[in-house]
Amino acid sequence: MNHSSDIHLYHGAICTASQRVRLLLAELNLPYTCHLIDMLKQEHITEAYLAINPKGLLPVLLDGENLITDSNDILEYIDEKYAEKVYTPSDIQKASTHKQLMLQSSQLLSNAKYFYFEYLFKPFVRKSPEEMNEFKKLQKDENIITFHEKLSINGRFDDEQLLAAYKEIESILVEVDALLSQSEYLLGNTLYLADFSLLPLITWLDFLGYPLAQHKGILRWMKQMKLRSSYRTAISNYVSVKVSIFLRAYSAIRTIKGDSLKQLLSKSMRPA
Repeated sequence: MNHSSDIHLYHGAICTASQRVRLLLAELNLPYTCHLIDMLKQEHITEAYLAINPKGLLPVLLDGENLITDSNDILEYIDEKYAEKVYTPSDIQKASTHKQLMLQSSQLLSNAKYFYFEYLFKPFVRKSPEEMNEFKKLQKDENIITFHEKLSINGRFDDEQLLAAYKEIESILVEVDALLSQSEYLLGNTLYLADFSLLPLITWLDFLGYPLAQHKGILRWMKQMKLRSSYRTAISNYVSVKVSIFLRAYSAIRTIKGDSLKQLLSKSMRPA
């Protein structure tokens, strides 16, 4: 494997997309220059960072002249250049399933972000009208602006949006759980990129109280993955005690107010 690199990684401590990239880098013990962007302080929407990635999204990988801004694309790039594609299945059928899993991981992130921002990160990311106006000046992506407007102007994502996200998430988790009920990892007894891509997303869903009890395969896999040294290096070591305590306290407050994810789902399942 080629471990000679000039990798610069711009990433966030509790950003799930950043965590998936750090997992692979840790597995490979691949050195890189760390540029930690504090999303809780809005450093990802400063002019300096937007000059690197105009969408203000994390992570970004810079390797020589190669600049990559999508986390799954970064995983594939690292695997091909530095790991001889050992984390990409060569078997045709597995490769097809793996491609689908990577797509599902992207879809999972697109839907799970509503839960992350509503039930965990809202105290940090909700913007005042003045901050929202400034954000619009810096951020050019209309989809990202609309996402933050819903949270900041309305004060929360509406139940319809959250329940629609839940439906999409659950359909993906059912398929993932079916695979993990048959094997140690997603595609057998070998780790692939999809394992790294999905793990942070599901870990944070678990943290915020998403109902995973019925997904026994996922729970077993997640427990096993958390025992790897790469998990401690890439995820645990980046979540400060202070942030962890705050997030748990905020989650507890939402529960006391009857406004947690679990309570939303419980209400939605009651007969009309």
